[in-house]
Amino acid sequence: MSLDINWSLLSQPDESATDQLSESLIALLNAQLAEAHRPSFIGPITVTAFDFGNAGPDLEVKDIRDVWRVFDQGDDEGDFAEEEKQREKEREERDKLRNEALKSSLDGERYELVDRYSSTEGTSSFEYQPEYDIHEQHGDDYRIRGRRPLSYTFGYPHDRLAVHRSSSSRSFIPFPFDHPPPALHIPSTPGLNPSLVSHPISARFSRRPMSIAASAAPRPTPRRRPIEPSSTSPSPPAHPAGLPPKVSSSSIPSLQLHLRLSHASDLHLTLLTSLQVNYPSALFMALPLKLSITGFQLNADIVMAYSGEKNRVHLTIVDDESNPAHKEDKQIPLGQRLLSNLQIESEIGHADAHVLRNVGKVERFIVDVVRKTLVDELVFPNFHTVAL
Repeated sequence: MSLDINWSLLSQPDESATDQLSESLIALLNAQLAEAHRPSFIGPITVTAFDFGNAGPDLEVKDIRDVWRVFDQGDDEGDFAEEEKQREKEREERDKLRNEALKSSLDGERYELVDRYSSTEGTSSFEYQPEYDIHEQHGDDYRIRGRRPLSYTFGYPHDRLAVHRSSSSRSFIPFPFDHPPPALHIPSTPGLNPSLVSHPISARFSRRPMSIAASAAPRPTPRRRPIEPSSTSPSPPAHPAGLPPKVSSSSIPSLQLHLRLSHASDLHLTLLTSLQVNYPSALFMALPLKLSITGFQLNADIVMAYSGEKNRVHLTIVDDESNPAHKEDKQIPLGQRLLSNLQIESEIGHADAHVLRNVGKVERFIVDVVRKTLVDELVFPNFHTVAL
């Protein structure tokens, strides 16, 4: 089955659309050439002009079949590589955040006695409460000074018991000869847990850094009534267990086309680069080089596969031994069989000085490079994948 392609629509009737298409192709080619590897004696390559020409290709459909498994396997390898890069990037970010969170400047930190039940939300300032000082008893100068945050302590405004950091060097570690502190009587308050005041005062205080006391003192956890198991039912899972996640697929089924392409093109492509001499130093000398491709002859068997699940197109060239033309030219290299003719015009030198035109050795070298690249990049088992 043959396909008729109206090649003239690329240049007629709307020339502005053709110019936009050519400019987009030039930008795409320049982006690919900027990332491509090139020999050390070849400078940066830039495409300056592109024209589709008037001669269109002859395309014949040989077969339609299922997609080769190698395309999906190779595509999965590329997906796994991208996913591994993404996971590695996320892992590095988590490690960076974890290292920053572990950084602390506790060296030289002063400590004070802080009520473990006091809340320090909203402010770190303290006020002195002289009315809660416990004066000398039994002849001992043992005293607890009250310091509390401005925020509310137990949730009741009259409960202002807190600890004040002593200005003296007296140790707060209890000794056998110390008198125990007297019990503190707090007015009864409805709803106040008796266990909060049933213990000695010394058991309710701990040594903490000032930074922790100012910002990280925990609140007392409110008691909640247990919920009866029969009163609630577990919510259903977001995704049923044991089922794979849903994969979005295209409405177009997956298929693979085997095509025979014959194209005697008269397209025009202009490239600018330079020949560089890197001895005795880098970029010791550079000669501008202008290449103009004015036509080519391409004969190839092409396999184009479309994956409906991932919405991707795979493209490769196969060396079909059943082709009668290939049997006669078996001794000819594959690259030359695929690209039998490539017309190049070359100019070396500056346009305002001396210019060498149509240098045969340079043109043959460029043709050999193009043929080798075509075989290495597109001939099966090598293939290109385009994500739509």
